[in-house]
Amino acid sequence: MAALLTFQSGCALTSIPGGVDDQPVPLGLLVTNVSWTDKSSPHELKGTTKVGKSEIVNLFGLFAWGDGSVGKAAEKAGISTVHQIDHSYLSILTIVRVYKTVVFGE
Repeated sequence: MAALLTFQSGCALTSIPGGVDDQPVPLGLLVTNVSWTDKSSPHELKGTTKVGKSEIVNLFGLFAWGDGSVGKAAEKAGISTVHQIDHSYLSILTIVRVYKTVVFGE
């Protein structure tokens, strides 16, 4: 466990780009659970009737799968007009990491 934490800690304290106002999202060493609205969201939430989600999952920094794109989230919910795009990132001990995209629209 100590070796795993030592090797993984180099990436744990960095940040991911694209947070609020394009500022990097800070990450914690043990747990990170953050959310933000994409600056490029085209409209307000007025009239939003559908919500679509897409995600990317990473285990141990060795395996990653998923499609976290806006297009995939919109496709899953049948959204043709996007009103807002939100993102979230969850990391637990850098062992499990989940990046989600949430699209609101109609």
